[in-house]
Amino acid sequence: MKKTFTSICLVFCSIALSFAQNIITLPNDSAFISANVADEFDLVDLHIEVINNTASPTTYTWRMVDYSAQVPPWELKLCDNNNCYDLLLGNPMHQSLSVAAYDTMDMKFQFSPHCVNGVANVNVVVYATNDSANATVTLNYKADLTTSCPTGVTQISSNALNIYPNPVQNSFVVSGLQNAGNLSFEVYDMKGALAKSEEKNASNTSIEISIESLPSGVYVLKAFDSNNKIAVTSRIIKNP
Repeated sequence: MKKTFTSICLVFCSIALSFAQNIITLPNDSAFISANVADEFDLVDLHIEVINNTASPTTYTWRMVDYSAQVPPWELKLCDNNNCYDLLLGNPMHQSLSVAAYDTMDMKFQFSPHCVNGVANVNVVVYATNDSANATVTLNYKADLTTSCPTGVTQISSNALNIYPNPVQNSFVVSGLQNAGNLSFEVYDMKGALAKSEEKNASNTSIEISIESLPSGVYVLKAFDSNNKIAVTSRIIKNP
């Protein structure tokens, strides 16, 4: 009787085990990247391979279960062999296409930071669709991203600027500022004291600055861009 029971157990245990499928990932179940993104629409990809280690075709079901990220404005997408999906918590389960026996599926995660520095930590649960044992694996994607996106503000070349008239009586014009954005103009006397400051938007090719109220003398003009960097300096002579 004991031998018969053992034989029956072996048969049924082997059948039960045949339905269970361990999820194997390559290189492991976690991926991390630290990168700089230079354009607003650039994507950063992370790859984890899910391996079908059985002799039969397998489909996989997956869902993002939690995340910590700069959302918005960051965009999160996950691509299987079927499609790429915008990921939000509460989204329905997604199912892959069939993965051939002993083949792999690339679970590619995409981060689009849209010029905002930050870090992200995302967890995605995956299981074989027809696995009665519901064996799962949690894929973890981490990203630490900095950005150096163009600001859209033209770099100002002092050689391209023209300040006139100089000497000045009441006001002077600064030209050659196409698409320079917001600029802060500061006028200093020869002792280094700030005599006048004014913020202008250089959406036009030239702007006019009045120093009518200042006494006659020699002054230094400094222009600062939106990053608080000195864009230009010039000496101004104010006549009576």
